[in-house]
Amino acid sequence: MPDDGLQPASVLVARAECQLEDIQPPIRAFWHAYSATRQLATQSARDFLEEAARYCAACMVQTVYELSVDQPQMPSFGIRLLQLSDNILANPGEAVAHLLAI
Repeated sequence: MPDDGLQPASVLVARAECQLEDIQPPIRAFWHAYSATRQLATQSARDFLEEAARYCAACMVQTVYELSVDQPQMPSFGIRLLQLSDNILANPGEAVAHLLAI
């Protein structure tokens, strides 16, 4: 999503080339196959997935730092990624349910 920093997130999401609803089914299929192969019980699978979501949020923070370190100011996409990371870390269960629809 090209981000000029002027548009609200809802506008960027609506204009995105790839919509979240379109990629959720293959994400779910991957997750169900992965957790079945690992023979994870339902609660263990959920705990593992939430832990993975927290890890992804931390990786996004690191990515923002790496991409911003030589910039005079943080790019707008960096601010949005930091907000997303904060939201995921604050409530990984809700993030998994909303973003991944699992």
